[in-house]
Amino acid sequence: MNKLFEKICEESLITKEVRKEIDFYNYDNKSFNFTIDIDEDALGALTLPIKLDEYEESIRSFQILRSEKDIGSTVDKNSALFVFVKCTDTIDWSKYRKQVLLLEEDEFYMKKYVILYTDQLVKDALSYKGELIETLQKYVLETKEYEKFYNLNNDSFEYSFIVHLFLKIPFLSLPEKIDAFKGLSEFIEEKLNEKERGQMDFLLEEAGNIERFEFLDEKNDLGEYLKILGDD
Repeated sequence: MNKLFEKICEESLITKEVRKEIDFYNYDNKSFNFTIDIDEDALGALTLPIKLDEYEESIRSFQILRSEKDIGSTVDKNSALFVFVKCTDTIDWSKYRKQVLLLEEDEFYMKKYVILYTDQLVKDALSYKGELIETLQKYVLETKEYEKFYNLNNDSFEYSFIVHLFLKIPFLSLPEKIDAFKGLSEFIEEKLNEKERGQMDFLLEEAGNIERFEFLDEKNDLGEYLKILGDD
């Protein structure tokens, strides 16, 4: 997952740096991103107060950089922690809903984003030809893949994962236009029926938002989001 995230950062002009033996991603000294890796067992065992070695280490790293004179004030105000959770075979967002909430709604220090993945899903994403972000954008807007996702086919896991990336990575967003001549609304009107248009509108509204996907209540939970997309 780190390779995939690094590639997305690279194409977003976000550079990976090391300072005082701390790895982080820096966007022109305006925002700072940290990452940690855990497995799904560690996530599943998570309770309050949060006791996770990797998490506590990331907080220490944040505090060290916050003390730096040249970047400290920005680190304090505009930092994020991405928690990469390795799953074995498939991703079950609903299974870890409470644990994701514990991490992402922790108001101290940094914003937190939890991303669940499998090695195969990451491998598939990295195998795309051309610019990664552009390819991911096109994939999300691919009608056939959307239909698989909508019908909850077994092979829709890859699409769900890509949508998940757009929801969790603030600097990863959908383009305003699919190509130079066709806007998103025209694409939706042309390709999808009335029921599907409503659900794709919902997806685009959430995935295209530059701010984070808030997990504040039942209606905004990713599990609920996926349920909405799949409801009859």
